[in-house]
Amino acid sequence: MRLGSTFSSARTVDSMEAQVVGYVKKDEMFPGLVDAFIAACRTGLPVHRRPGHSTFSGAHTGTTVDVLAQRRRLQEGVILEARKKIKNAIRREIEVEDDDETAELYRGAAAEAREELRSARAALAQIEADAKVPTTTGPFDALTHVIVPAMARLKMSGGVLSQEEVQALEAIIPSFSMELRSGKWWAIATVRINTVEGVADLGPFEWAISGRARGTARVAAQLDTVPDVGAASRRRLFGDLVRSGRVTEDAATILRNAPFVQLPYLVLHSVRGEELPQWMGEEWREPRFVSWIVSIYTDPKFRWMNNGMYATVSYSRQFAATFAAKQEEFTVSDLAECAPIPRASAYHQMTRPSSTKYSKIRPFEPTLELVGVLPTGIHRHVMRGCKCVCGQVASIVTHVPEVPRDLLCDCGRMLDTERFGLDAAVRFPEEYKLLRLPFDECVDELTDRVAAQRDVPGAVGRRLMLLSDLLEDGATDLRIATALGGKGTSQSTLLGKLEQFGWLRRSDTRPAIWTYTDEGRAQAARFAADG
Repeated sequence: MRLGSTFSSARTVDSMEAQVVGYVKKDEMFPGLVDAFIAACRTGLPVHRRPGHSTFSGAHTGTTVDVLAQRRRLQEGVILEARKKIKNAIRREIEVEDDDETAELYRGAAAEAREELRSARAALAQIEADAKVPTTTGPFDALTHVIVPAMARLKMSGGVLSQEEVQALEAIIPSFSMELRSGKWWAIATVRINTVEGVADLGPFEWAISGRARGTARVAAQLDTVPDVGAASRRRLFGDLVRSGRVTEDAATILRNAPFVQLPYLVLHSVRGEELPQWMGEEWREPRFVSWIVSIYTDPKFRWMNNGMYATVSYSRQFAATFAAKQEEFTVSDLAECAPIPRASAYHQMTRPSSTKYSKIRPFEPTLELVGVLPTGIHRHVMRGCKCVCGQVASIVTHVPEVPRDLLCDCGRMLDTERFGLDAAVRFPEEYKLLRLPFDECVDELTDRVAAQRDVPGAVGRRLMLLSDLLEDGATDLRIATALGGKGTSQSTLLGKLEQFGWLRRSDTRPAIWTYTDEGRAQAARFAADG
């Protein structure tokens, strides 16, 4: 896992059995690191002296002279090369499966590469063991000419760093990992600093990353009823699917990574005639459901998300769908009574297909229906949930290949089956209900998103919050914009953001009148005190 990646993905140790389990944006990782490090320094954290290291070079910002690094890099290079050899050998073996003699040569090459991999890992483990020292308990003197500027740059980066800055960051943060706990990612890091005697590592310390687990990781966290077939079986399934000639590598990768391990067995049963496992339930064996799954994953034009990710989840859509199942018709104002609403327009967009950031895949199908528009009010769009033929609101939001409508009903049906060519009698197995995110978790996530932005309203936002002469008595957005030097240009977007923070309140009149909330008045006082 590299700090400089656009998305950091956690994988299993062996790249031949790799499985993408989650994605976290850089700008959701970095801001918390600095605050967590400062808090840990205040309360106390472990300090480890580093043998084989000398101080950072002043002429090369963020570098460490490490006598162990060359040995470590050498073994890491051997590991990387061995993994490539294994991957290539297995692929070549699949390509020549009809030529037993040649296939045996590739099997031998793979075995040799695995031995190289084991030896290199053992050597690397020994290097790491050599570097371990007891925790320091006494006082020591630290130098700050590198760490303080580095932390300041990281805090202000917004997750955008140059390649040189990433390399420097990796030098002062030698250890970084992420863990998934109860649907939320936690980061664990160690920070390296100069001391008058050399180098010391501070940590580990941890912090919660803004944003919860997404995609396959979040789905898998809920599926305690699905058997674990193991990484070796998943690899075998992948090879069998590709060798069938009916399943593309992209589709086989998705099937291998899918938390529903029944899916690849269903496809193999159809394309190669293999027996279904005894543990597979009757719902999964239903012929019309099997036929649908096979039609999806044997499509020669199959396209899905990058990196083999089976599912993506949407907390805002699931929040809206669950809310819609409880209330016949509503506006964004009604939604806002349950959770902060970062952008009202996001919920309006849920009434029509919405494109995603993944270029290969289909748009997200509508989660809500637009009923009408009220003549007055702030949020005038009236919406409702999408109903199933059984009469219930479909409230299971999921974006996976075999559910092209992105909505399932509690009765097991997918909506709009005729439009997608699915037999209306098909019911998805009971396990698919576990794809629905808990309502409380959705509320917590939306609350976290808004809270994460409160510390950085921007220079104009701070100036706006200090317009106490206007905001105590109330003012229109154009009057506020004029006071900010905007020559009458509306500041409605910024005002709406400060309203989401709970700092400003707007009236139902037209034009809207903006005033402080109690929390906003207190925040303005803090801004004034900070200068």
